[in-house]
Amino acid sequence: MQRHDVQWQVEVRAAGGYAAFVAILALCVDAVGTGLTAPRAMAWTGLAAALFVILLPRASA
Repeated sequence: MQRHDVQWQVEVRAAGGYAAFVAILALCVDAVGTGLTAPRAMAWTGLAAALFVILLPRASA
């Protein structure tokens, strides 16, 4: 019998929201501050992607 985690979709959506918030905030602060460059934008986006992977819940078996 397979159990389904009813909170899994909510947690995935929250992880995506937090990662998107961090990415947007970091890009905006960097753009206003010293000026956003392509390598820095990729670094901030990579950091947000890493945060998403860390916060992403594992599927229950």
